[in-house]
Amino acid sequence: MTALTLEPLSLALAELVCEWACASGELSPWTPPPTSDDFQTALADSSIRPYVARADGQAVAFGELWTEPDGIELARIIVDPALRRRGIGTRLVLLLLEEAARMAAKQAWVRVVPQNTGALACYTKVGFAYVSAADENRFNEGQQRVYRWLRYDLAPQGKQPRSGPDSFDRFDENEQ
Repeated sequence: MTALTLEPLSLALAELVCEWACASGELSPWTPPPTSDDFQTALADSSIRPYVARADGQAVAFGELWTEPDGIELARIIVDPALRRRGIGTRLVLLLLEEAARMAAKQAWVRVVPQNTGALACYTKVGFAYVSAADENRFNEGQQRVYRWLRYDLAPQGKQPRSGPDSFDRFDENEQ
């Protein structure tokens, strides 16, 4: 597959992303199932930046960046079910990290349900590191389920960013 490009989501693609999310095995992180209205709401929220990745002009993946005081959370990462296991998810994550760096974020976060071993492998492959058990327990307080939390440092060498996505709990219904 050719190189991926990242562009802001248009409402014209919202139904396609909804179809991907409703494919077998995808509803857990999207409960309840997403609708076009959900994407319209996201587009109106300045703290959520939804993106679609394209290859050869075709939409192949989707992901969001949620801006927070403590950094950026990558969320709702999904690849077209017909195109999985081809490295698209990894390339999408790298593009989203580049965008987060352009936004001057010092760190990026991701939360993943522990059973999603494919996503965990993808994130660690690109350089995300698991947070400490103490931080993970703190981050999971108030969540509707337990997540594995990972962090990616976007800050220049020698500078340590703040620790903790203190306000990410408001996004629990939009899980990774």
